[in-house]
Amino acid sequence: MPPDPHFMDQKWNLEMWEHEEGKSRAEKEFSNLARTNPKGFAEILEKIRFLQDTSLETLIQTQYIKKIKNGKNLHEIRFLKAVNGRFIGVIIERPLSKPTFYALLFFDKKTNNLPPKILDTALDRLKEFNQTQNEL
Repeated sequence: MPPDPHFMDQKWNLEMWEHEEGKSRAEKEFSNLARTNPKGFAEILEKIRFLQDTSLETLIQTQYIKKIKNGKNLHEIRFLKAVNGRFIGVIIERPLSKPTFYALLFFDKKTNNLPPKILDTALDRLKEFNQTQNEL
């Protein structure tokens, strides 16, 4: 399969972080949306492609990507269409490569505030993420 020409134009990458067992819990959570709300899933995929054409700095300024209060260096990518879905993750910038948003979890936000259970899960996954990065 030829490479996606859109990939070369992206300003940043979205990666589903895989924990030590080689599985991505965020990808599994996001895939559940494909079964429960195919239209919302498709809209989010389309929105991701659109957002990747914009720099992370601009997305943070416009609140598409928002730093999570009390979440250390966690950020959320916000989608406000058929599903009020969110990816929570961490932004890593390395020399000579595009910045990468590593998605640690995906959830459908139903309230104005981030549920404490979701924040706790994100913080636990962030600890795991940091441990794997330190081992590299």
